[in-house]
Amino acid sequence: MKNFIMTLTVMVFVFILFRKKLLPLFRKKKHAAVSPETLPGPCRKGGTYFEVLSFDTVSYAELSYLNDSMETQINKKLEYICRAGVVESVECLVVGSLLIILVCWRMEGTLNE
Repeated sequence: MKNFIMTLTVMVFVFILFRKKLLPLFRKKKHAAVSPETLPGPCRKGGTYFEVLSFDTVSYAELSYLNDSMETQINKKLEYICRAGVVESVECLVVGSLLIILVCWRMEGTLNE
């Protein structure tokens, strides 16, 4: 009887291991067809988009560090936007110690064209 219980326990363990860990590796998942309307953000065709950059001016020890951080992030974002579309406007807003930059841009087509 003791051997039977031990064998049954090992078989259940192997079954659970096979079902939870090994079986998902062998199943193939079907990929759903993607239309441009279901894609997030800039992958869609056309439209107006907004990018928001915020900087907490108090968290920087020196203004030169703030300047370097702002320059890096703004250049990176504008390079992406210029490749994908056209910048329509740039707005700046100061709220307390926060500097918020809002970039409004328009996309002509898809990124994959």
